[in-house]
Amino acid sequence: PVGVYTVTASVDDDSGNQSSCSFQLEVVPILGLPDSEFMQSLTLDPNPADYSIVVSNPRLLDLDRLEIYDLSGKLIKSINLEDTGESVQIDLTELSAATYLFVIHSDEYQITKRVIKY
Repeated sequence: PVGVYTVTASVDDDSGNQSSCSFQLEVVPILGLPDSEFMQSLTLDPNPADYSIVVSNPRLLDLDRLEIYDLSGKLIKSINLEDTGESVQIDLTELSAATYLFVIHSDEYQITKRVIKY
């Protein structure tokens, strides 16, 4: 169910020592388009790509930004997608040949797509 939950893990060793750790877990509702519709409405072409890739948004969804991560999880680049219309070309010349995760954010959703730069 939706809400904020406190999760606690406790450990006792053979000598009687005790330790515990707590953290808060927030469960939020999903709003808007079903994920599959959102995912299918955005495309990245060509993939694999060399110099650039085009993010196509034929449904004119209200996009916020695109974040590019390497596979270690390091944020490489963040690009503003507000008011970009039906498509926007993303320059890849600064990126090394590798596999990247492109995370596209809107007000309600986030989608991750794998892109290969050669």
